[in-house]
Amino acid sequence: MAQAQEVILNLDEPQPVELKGGFGLFFPEHTNEYLVTQWSKGKLFYTNGTSKTYDSLNFNRHQNMMEVVVNNKVLTLMPLGLAGGLIYNSGNDGSVLIVGKVNAKARFLLVNSVGKYLLASYLTTDRIEGVRGYKTDEMRFVPKEEPEKIIKEKLVIFRDGNWEGFKMSKSLLSKLFNIDKKEFQGISTNAGISMSDKIGLIKLFQLLNSVCP
Repeated sequence: MAQAQEVILNLDEPQPVELKGGFGLFFPEHTNEYLVTQWSKGKLFYTNGTSKTYDSLNFNRHQNMMEVVVNNKVLTLMPLGLAGGLIYNSGNDGSVLIVGKVNAKARFLLVNSVGKYLLASYLTTDRIEGVRGYKTDEMRFVPKEEPEKIIKEKLVIFRDGNWEGFKMSKSLLSKLFNIDKKEFQGISTNAGISMSDKIGLIKLFQLLNSVCP
């Protein structure tokens, strides 16, 4: 859990997210297909500046689609026409998604840290279709067992009005936040933060966003 504030999607300014109020961002540490373990209340934000609240909302991370229950039917929503979404896990915490173009493709991005630089992530899956084999004795095709999906998590940052891929690097972070490498090392060491994994990187981004103008 990372303490943050109520989310307002800002569609006019270069930075697409502002945080105000008393809302906490929830950062899931798993790679389950769905973002939250149960359907939750949430809100969808549209590019025309409107929003709508739903009682049953979830995010399919593998398909990169928002799913909502309307009249007892599950509807899947693509990023097209949406600015983002907010899924509540409880009264004071939840998950924030925004729509951004990565490599010219619109995607739902899970916000991990806000401030000078937004850190977000999304999942990609390498889908391998089931190969059909030929049985000569029955003269018919049967599907072979489908290999497991290869799931990868991609990190992106919002910089100069664009989303771009991001790889963990002390050198890149020191340049981004305009900090000398020794000072950067001191900040992370004093805070006891290691950027060897995603959780450490998120904590480091949050710290740097709070201390760097």
